Amino acid sequence: MKKKVKIAVITGACCIALGVSLSGIGAMAGGLEDLDKIDTGINTVRTYSVSSVTRTGIYGLPGIGNVLWTLDRLDDMDDILENRWDRKEDELEEKWDALEEKLDRNEDTREERWDALEDRLEREYGDEWEDHLERNTAAAAEGKTYSEKAESGQEIYTGDFETDIPYSGSLKKLDVEMGLHYLLIEEGEENTVHLTGKNADQIQCYVKNGTLHLQDVGNGAVFHAADDRRITLTVPAGIVWDKAELCMNLACLEVPQLAAAEADLETEVGSILAGTVNAQKLDADTEMGAIEVQAFTAKKLDISTSMGSVEMAGTVSGNAEVSTEMGSVGLTLHQDASSFNYRIENEMGSVSIDGKDYYPVSDKKTEISNGAPYTLEAEAEMGSVTVRFDGIS
Repeated sequence: MKKKVKIAVITGACCIALGVSLSGIGAMAGGLEDLDKIDTGINTVRTYSVSSVTRTGIYGLPGIGNVLWTLDRLDDMDDILENRWDRKEDELEEKWDALEEKLDRNEDTREERWDALEDRLEREYGDEWEDHLERNTAAAAEGKTYSEKAESGQEIYTGDFETDIPYSGSLKKLDVEMGLHYLLIEEGEENTVHLTGKNADQIQCYVKNGTLHLQDVGNGAVFHAADDRRITLTVPAGIVWDKAELCMNLACLEVPQLAAAEADLETEVGSILAGTVNAQKLDADTEMGAIEVQAFTAKKLDISTSMGSVEMAGTVSGNAEVSTEMGSVGLTLHQDASSFNYRIENEMGSVSIDGKDYYPVSDKKTEISNGAPYTLEAEAEMGSVTVRFDGIS
């Protein structure tokens, strides 16, 4: 009897084990059919059209739902990245096509200007125009200048000289256009404008309608040699200009201090080094040159560069705009980062504000509100913009 009981128990156990195995296999088979019907969350798993309780159970095993969810998200991410890369390729192709068109237009413009130059030289010099052009082209190896049209009736200074510039009334504006000269603008005695030149090449300096003009003028030659030309302009102490426009084409400017309601600092390939600048509105613009302002205060700030560099440090009590095409801008502000809202547009460049990098985003701007009364706009096409805050008031 005992032997029969043992046989029955063993047989029953085998049947139970076999049933459990078949149930598990069936659950797995059914589950594989319904993978795409699962809606998983972090802590819950639901199934649709799954009739077996055992099937539901296998999806509820710890970890399986999250693994399936992660795999789906990876597939989605792969599709997103692929689409974004395709869009970026299209954008790059469009930019390259636009650049080629721009280069073609520039080439056409250069040819037109060259033809116009040949025509003018032929009218002025007759059959000898080619010799004249060759002489000036040889001088171009030493430097190129951009000459302004001479003001009729005003003296032209050349070589080494030292003179006072007469004027009556008050000075309101400062207008400077320099070619290849090195220029120092400094403050001296009150009510006195003084000009000193060393190896200068045709400089005009005069006051007209309250504006102090300083400019390179030429005699019609296209090219000029650069032989260590230096100009020092001394202006009245403590003067605050209504507007100061300082443009350095290929020249270099050093100005220890400048105060104006509007201050425009501009270079093409030249450089500007400014010590202290105080202005209601401060603009700094360079093509391929360099601008450095060691300390400034402004109510409105506008910085832009094509392929040059701008480095400035100071305080802004209003809106600020910073943009670059292929150049670099470094701006240090002696205030808190929360004193501005931000509007950032980065195509293929680099934008960093208060230590945080903002990567390129297609077709939209990144806007951050700090509840501040003013906004800082930063835009980079292929260059770099770095804004630092040191919190010093």
